[in-house]
Amino acid sequence: MPGNTPVSAISALIHACACFLATLALFGFSTLPAQAEGNGGGGAKSEQSGNADTAIIEANNIYFQLRSTAVDEAGKLKLREHANQLRQNPKKRVTLIGHMDDLGSRNYNLAITEERLMAVSNQLRAYGVSAHQIRRTRVTSDSSPTPCRNEACRALTRMVELKYPE
Repeated sequence: MPGNTPVSAISALIHACACFLATLALFGFSTLPAQAEGNGGGGAKSEQSGNADTAIIEANNIYFQLRSTAVDEAGKLKLREHANQLRQNPKKRVTLIGHMDDLGSRNYNLAITEERLMAVSNQLRAYGVSAHQIRRTRVTSDSSPTPCRNEACRALTRMVELKYPE
């Protein structure tokens, strides 16, 4: 991994956690025991639902290093699982939503977000997903709810989100 800065370490940790959560979510595991789903579980069911929702969100996000458009190994693992699902259901569609941080000029951010969208799309295609199953769009930093004030926050916004119609 390039650089041994604290930011690189944080990004590596985020990617490792996201990969782990993605694997759990894709295989139907949660962090709470199954008995919490039964009757009398009190607040456990909603807590489990929250944990599962977080895992699913992480499974659907491909994160990128600062100034990078390369899909890392954690991202490739997630995309391989998504590709398997899409190949098994050819009528299923996915929308790739490119998010950007608030660093750099607007034109730079739009360009790098487009390149990240292409990288994710190309990776899905390399795993056998049909082009007609993939749509792309991007979200500008202007539409993000709160601007980031530190690198850890920005690292979470440099992503492509995979969204499926409900």
